[in-house]
Amino acid sequence: FSALRLRGPAGVDGRAPGEAAGRVESILAVGVDLTERRRREEEERRRLAEAAHVYRLCAMGEMATQIAHELNQPLAAMAGFAEAGLRLLRAGRTEAAAEALEAIGGEAARAGEIIRRIRRFARKAETQREPVPLDGLVAEVLALVRAEARWRGASVAASVEPGLVVEGDRVLLEQVLLNLVRNGLEALGEGRTGGVRVSAGRREGRAELRVEDDGPGLGVEDPERLFEPFRSSKPGGLGLGLAISRSIVEAHGGRLEAAPAPGGGACFRFTLPLAGSGAGTGTGSGAAEADGGAARPAEGAG
Repeated sequence: FSALRLRGPAGVDGRAPGEAAGRVESILAVGVDLTERRRREEEERRRLAEAAHVYRLCAMGEMATQIAHELNQPLAAMAGFAEAGLRLLRAGRTEAAAEALEAIGGEAARAGEIIRRIRRFARKAETQREPVPLDGLVAEVLALVRAEARWRGASVAASVEPGLVVEGDRVLLEQVLLNLVRNGLEALGEGRTGGVRVSAGRREGRAELRVEDDGPGLGVEDPERLFEPFRSSKPGGLGLGLAISRSIVEAHGGRLEAAPAPGGGACFRFTLPLAGSGAGTGTGSGAAEADGGAARPAEGAG
């Protein structure tokens, strides 16, 4: 809504001769109905969230074997501790049996944490904007790919600058990072050693995340072609992962790009506004932002 003040016949100063200073003869008001535009924007956000959820479920399906293996480890340990506990009880060694029971509780908590992480990532819910510390975001993604990295014989390492907080939907941002890390692991292929490196830091007043791998490279002359929908180099691939990831990043006021990594491999880089900067599509959270310092390693997988 805007208003324009109109005066009578204009003199040099915009007033009619003899007109008192500050006198207004009329007002022209212009109003614009934004309802339809906001409805379209909300519909676009809803469709993006639907597509992202479908892709998350596909990713969970692809990772099912590795996740089952990771979940099997605490379950097998629980069975072993339970058997040992029974033997100790029958032998009258109650203190040792109690330790076995405590170990069972610890392994049960570990299995529960794996399930919680998977359910949170795969859930379908309304998008929520909140402060998202990048060290926690990176750690969650590394925990999700730990089993797949072991299965491939690859390493995953991360370095995150302390105090980096962005504002956005945590699950959607995890989805972007998970997709990039898994792409890097898949690019290693058979017979290729190396791994994937994740880093996060400040760049020109924004948060920048980079995912680099030791694979064969981008495989295209124009990196922009990688973000075209339904384009995939993987047999049976949907070709939607990078396209959806870019849409998610752009919806958060950022940009996702690809380039050859120094020394070979691929590098995917995306930037996000820092929380409270007012540069994103959501409102600032006012979350405290710590001063940058030396990079702090995050939990890795190997």
